[in-house]
Amino acid sequence: LVGRDLEIEALRLVRADKGLVLWVDLENSTEEENKTILEGVFQFHPLAIEDCVTPSSLPKVEDYEDYLFMVMHAVDFTRTEKFNTSELNLFLGKDYLVSFHRSPLKSVSSLVERTQKATGVVARGPDRLAHHLLDALVDLYKPVMDELRGELEKIEESVLAEGTPNLTAEMIGVRTEITHLRQIVRPQRDVVNKLAHGDSKLIRAIMLPYFRDLRDNLVRIDENASGYADQLL
Repeated sequence: LVGRDLEIEALRLVRADKGLVLWVDLENSTEEENKTILEGVFQFHPLAIEDCVTPSSLPKVEDYEDYLFMVMHAVDFTRTEKFNTSELNLFLGKDYLVSFHRSPLKSVSSLVERTQKATGVVARGPDRLAHHLLDALVDLYKPVMDELRGELEKIEESVLAEGTPNLTAEMIGVRTEITHLRQIVRPQRDVVNKLAHGDSKLIRAIMLPYFRDLRDNLVRIDENASGYADQLL
Protein backbone atom coordinates (compact mmCIF):
# COMPACT_ATOMS: atom_id res chain seq x y z
CA LEU A 1 0.00 0.00 0.00
CA VAL A 2 1.65 3.21 -1.21
CA GLY A 3 -0.91 5.74 -0.04
CA ARG A 4 -4.59 6.42 0.60
CA ASP A 5 -7.11 9.29 0.99
CA LEU A 6 -5.48 11.34 -1.75
CA GLU A 7 -6.54 14.85 -2.71
CA ILE A 8 -8.02 15.28 -6.18
CA GLU A 9 -4.88 16.77 -7.70
CA ALA A 10 -2.76 14.01 -6.22
CA LEU A 11 -5.27 11.52 -7.60
CA ARG A 12 -4.82 12.99 -11.08
CA LEU A 13 -1.04 12.58 -10.79
CA VAL A 14 -1.33 9.00 -9.57
CA ARG A 15 -3.80 8.25 -12.37
CA ALA A 16 -1.11 9.27 -14.86
CA ASP A 17 1.50 6.99 -13.24
CA LYS A 18 1.28 3.69 -15.14
CA GLY A 19 3.46 1.91 -12.58
CA LEU A 20 0.77 1.88 -9.89
CA VAL A 21 -2.48 0.01 -9.36
CA LEU A 22 -5.11 2.53 -8.29
CA TRP A 23 -8.33 1.70 -6.43
CA VAL A 24 -10.85 4.48 -5.94
CA ASP A 25 -13.90 3.68 -3.81
CA LEU A 26 -16.85 6.08 -3.93
CA GLU A 27 -19.33 5.56 -1.09
CA ASN A 28 -22.41 7.81 -1.02
CA SER A 29 -20.50 10.41 -3.04
CA THR A 30 -21.92 13.79 -4.05
CA GLU A 31 -22.85 14.77 -7.60
CA GLU A 32 -19.82 17.06 -7.65
CA GLU A 33 -17.50 14.23 -6.57
CA ASN A 34 -19.01 11.92 -9.19
CA LYS A 35 -18.49 14.51 -11.92
CA THR A 36 -14.94 15.32 -10.78
CA ILE A 37 -13.75 11.70 -10.50
CA LEU A 38 -15.84 9.67 -12.95
CA GLU A 39 -15.89 12.31 -15.68
CA GLY A 40 -12.88 14.49 -14.91
CA VAL A 41 -10.19 12.12 -13.62
CA PHE A 42 -11.15 8.91 -15.46
CA GLN A 43 -13.17 10.30 -18.40
CA PHE A 44 -15.63 7.42 -18.44
CA HIS A 45 -18.29 7.28 -21.15
CA PRO A 46 -21.37 9.40 -20.29
CA LEU A 47 -23.66 6.37 -20.70
CA ALA A 48 -21.52 4.34 -18.29
CA ILE A 49 -21.59 7.19 -15.76
CA GLU A 50 -25.36 7.49 -16.13
CA ASP A 51 -25.76 3.73 -15.56
CA CYS A 52 -23.47 3.96 -12.55
CA VAL A 53 -25.25 6.76 -10.68
CA THR A 54 -28.76 5.52 -11.57
CA PRO A 55 -29.96 2.57 -9.44
CA SER A 56 -30.53 -0.60 -11.47
CA SER A 57 -32.10 -3.92 -10.54
CA LEU A 58 -30.34 -5.74 -13.39
CA PRO A 59 -26.71 -6.91 -13.00
CA LYS A 60 -24.69 -6.52 -16.20
CA VAL A 61 -21.22 -6.10 -17.69
CA GLU A 62 -20.32 -3.84 -20.61
CA ASP A 63 -17.02 -3.60 -22.48
CA TYR A 64 -15.87 -0.07 -23.29
CA GLU A 65 -12.58 -1.23 -24.85
CA ASP A 66 -10.30 0.43 -22.25
CA TYR A 67 -12.37 -0.65 -19.28
CA LEU A 68 -15.22 -2.92 -18.18
CA PHE A 69 -18.27 -1.52 -16.43
CA MET A 70 -20.13 -3.89 -14.10
CA VAL A 71 -23.33 -3.67 -12.07
CA MET A 72 -23.59 -6.22 -9.25
CA HIS A 73 -25.75 -6.59 -6.13
CA ALA A 74 -24.81 -7.42 -2.56
CA VAL A 75 -27.03 -8.87 0.14
CA ASP A 76 -26.70 -7.39 3.61
CA PHE A 77 -28.08 -10.08 5.90
CA THR A 78 -27.77 -7.85 8.96
CA ARG A 79 -30.75 -5.80 7.84
CA THR A 80 -34.34 -6.49 8.81
CA GLU A 81 -35.27 -7.54 5.28
CA LYS A 82 -33.14 -10.49 4.28
CA PHE A 83 -33.00 -9.67 0.61
CA ASN A 84 -32.68 -5.93 0.70
CA THR A 85 -29.86 -5.60 -1.82
CA SER A 86 -27.25 -2.91 -2.27
CA GLU A 87 -25.84 -2.09 -5.71
CA LEU A 88 -22.10 -2.23 -6.37
CA ASN A 89 -20.78 -0.71 -9.61
CA LEU A 90 -17.24 -1.39 -10.84
CA PHE A 91 -15.07 0.23 -13.51
CA LEU A 92 -12.20 -2.17 -14.24
CA GLY A 93 -9.28 -0.75 -16.23
CA LYS A 94 -5.80 -1.94 -17.01
CA ASP A 95 -4.25 -0.26 -13.98
CA TYR A 96 -7.20 0.89 -11.91
CA LEU A 97 -10.45 -0.15 -10.26
CA VAL A 98 -13.23 2.28 -9.39
CA SER A 99 -16.00 1.02 -7.11
CA PHE A 100 -19.23 2.97 -6.57
CA HIS A 101 -21.97 2.28 -4.02
CA ARG A 102 -24.53 4.35 -2.13
CA SER A 103 -24.52 2.44 1.17
CA PRO A 104 -21.68 0.80 3.13
CA LEU A 105 -20.82 -2.70 1.91
CA LYS A 106 -19.14 -5.35 4.04
CA SER A 107 -17.36 -6.78 0.98
CA VAL A 108 -15.71 -3.39 0.37
CA SER A 109 -14.86 -2.59 3.99
CA SER A 110 -13.30 -6.03 4.51
CA LEU A 111 -11.01 -5.55 1.49
CA VAL A 112 -10.05 -2.05 2.66
CA GLU A 113 -9.13 -3.48 6.06
CA ARG A 114 -7.22 -6.32 4.45
CA THR A 115 -5.28 -3.84 2.31
CA GLN A 116 -4.37 -1.65 5.28
CA LYS A 117 -3.11 -4.58 7.35
CA ALA A 118 -1.24 -6.39 4.57
CA THR A 119 2.54 -6.39 4.74
CA GLY A 120 3.06 -7.90 1.29
CA VAL A 121 1.47 -7.44 -2.11
CA VAL A 122 -2.33 -7.45 -1.86
CA ALA A 123 -3.06 -7.49 -5.56
CA ARG A 124 -0.83 -7.50 -8.61
CA GLY A 125 -3.60 -6.18 -10.79
CA PRO A 126 -7.02 -4.51 -10.66
CA ASP A 127 -8.63 -7.71 -11.97
CA ARG A 128 -7.50 -9.45 -8.76
CA LEU A 129 -8.88 -6.60 -6.67
CA ALA A 130 -12.19 -6.92 -8.54
CA HIS A 131 -12.19 -10.66 -7.87
CA HIS A 132 -11.56 -10.08 -4.15
CA LEU A 133 -14.56 -7.73 -4.02
CA LEU A 134 -16.88 -10.06 -5.94
CA ASP A 135 -15.72 -13.10 -3.98
CA ALA A 136 -16.46 -11.35 -0.68
CA LEU A 137 -19.84 -10.25 -2.07
CA VAL A 138 -20.76 -13.85 -2.98
CA ASP A 139 -19.56 -15.16 0.40
CA LEU A 140 -22.20 -13.01 2.09
CA TYR A 141 -24.93 -15.06 0.41
CA LYS A 142 -24.03 -18.01 2.67
CA PRO A 143 -25.70 -16.61 5.83
CA VAL A 144 -28.84 -15.99 3.76
CA MET A 145 -28.82 -19.58 2.53
CA ASP A 146 -28.28 -20.84 6.08
CA GLU A 147 -31.24 -18.80 7.30
CA LEU A 148 -33.46 -20.13 4.52
CA ARG A 149 -32.48 -23.68 5.36
CA GLY A 150 -33.33 -23.00 9.00
CA GLU A 151 -36.77 -21.72 8.05
CA LEU A 152 -37.41 -24.84 5.96
CA GLU A 153 -36.40 -27.08 8.87
CA LYS A 154 -38.84 -25.25 11.17
CA ILE A 155 -41.64 -25.79 8.65
CA GLU A 156 -40.78 -29.51 8.39
CA GLU A 157 -40.79 -29.86 12.17
CA SER A 158 -44.20 -28.18 12.34
CA VAL A 159 -45.58 -30.51 9.67
CA LEU A 160 -44.47 -33.55 11.67
CA ALA A 161 -45.80 -32.20 14.96
CA GLU A 162 -49.30 -33.02 16.20
CA GLY A 163 -51.95 -30.32 15.91
CA THR A 164 -50.11 -28.61 13.06
CA PRO A 165 -51.48 -25.14 12.32
CA ASN A 166 -52.05 -23.89 8.78
CA LEU A 167 -48.56 -23.28 7.39
CA THR A 168 -49.64 -21.88 4.02
CA ALA A 169 -48.62 -18.31 4.87
CA GLU A 170 -45.18 -19.37 6.13
CA MET A 171 -44.56 -21.54 3.07
CA ILE A 172 -45.57 -18.75 0.70
CA GLY A 173 -43.26 -16.36 2.56
CA VAL A 174 -40.25 -18.67 2.28
CA ARG A 175 -41.02 -19.43 -1.37
CA THR A 176 -41.12 -15.69 -2.09
CA GLU A 177 -37.73 -15.24 -0.42
CA ILE A 178 -36.24 -18.09 -2.45
CA THR A 179 -37.63 -16.67 -5.68
CA HIS A 180 -36.18 -13.26 -4.85
CA LEU A 181 -32.79 -14.80 -4.09
CA ARG A 182 -32.70 -16.62 -7.44
CA GLN A 183 -33.68 -13.44 -9.25
CA ILE A 184 -30.64 -11.80 -7.68
CA VAL A 185 -28.17 -14.65 -8.21
CA ARG A 186 -28.95 -15.76 -11.78
CA PRO A 187 -28.04 -12.52 -13.61
CA GLN A 188 -24.86 -12.19 -11.53
CA ARG A 189 -23.91 -15.73 -12.45
CA ASP A 190 -24.20 -14.72 -16.11
CA VAL A 191 -22.06 -11.61 -15.56
CA VAL A 192 -19.28 -13.58 -13.86
CA ASN A 193 -19.52 -16.24 -16.56
CA LYS A 194 -18.69 -13.58 -19.17
CA LEU A 195 -15.66 -12.52 -17.14
CA ALA A 196 -14.54 -16.16 -16.83
CA HIS A 197 -14.62 -16.78 -20.59
CA GLY A 198 -11.43 -14.80 -21.21
CA ASP A 199 -12.94 -12.59 -23.91
CA SER A 200 -11.75 -9.36 -22.30
CA LYS A 201 -8.13 -8.24 -22.38
CA LEU A 202 -8.69 -6.67 -18.96
CA ILE A 203 -8.97 -10.08 -17.26
CA ARG A 204 -5.57 -11.77 -17.31
CA ALA A 205 -5.35 -15.47 -18.13
CA ILE A 206 -3.96 -16.19 -14.65
CA MET A 207 -7.21 -14.85 -13.14
CA LEU A 208 -9.64 -16.89 -15.26
CA PRO A 209 -9.68 -19.94 -12.92
CA TYR A 210 -10.60 -17.64 -10.02
CA PHE A 211 -13.53 -16.15 -11.92
CA ARG A 212 -14.64 -19.62 -13.00
CA ASP A 213 -14.59 -20.69 -9.34
CA LEU A 214 -16.67 -17.61 -8.49
CA ARG A 215 -19.15 -18.54 -11.23
CA ASP A 216 -19.37 -22.10 -9.89
CA ASN A 217 -20.14 -20.76 -6.41
CA LEU A 218 -23.03 -18.72 -7.82
CA VAL A 219 -24.28 -21.77 -9.73
CA ARG A 220 -24.24 -23.80 -6.50
CA ILE A 221 -26.19 -21.10 -4.66
CA ASP A 222 -28.80 -21.07 -7.43
CA GLU A 223 -29.04 -24.88 -7.45
CA ASN A 224 -29.39 -25.02 -3.66
CA ALA A 225 -32.10 -22.36 -3.78
CA SER A 226 -33.89 -24.41 -6.45
CA GLY A 227 -33.69 -27.44 -4.18
CA TYR A 228 -35.17 -25.45 -1.31
CA ALA A 229 -38.05 -24.42 -3.56
CA ASP A 230 -38.67 -28.08 -4.48
CA GLN A 231 -38.97 -28.96 -0.79
CA LEU A 232 -41.97 -26.64 -0.55
CA LEU A 233 -43.92 -28.40 -3.31
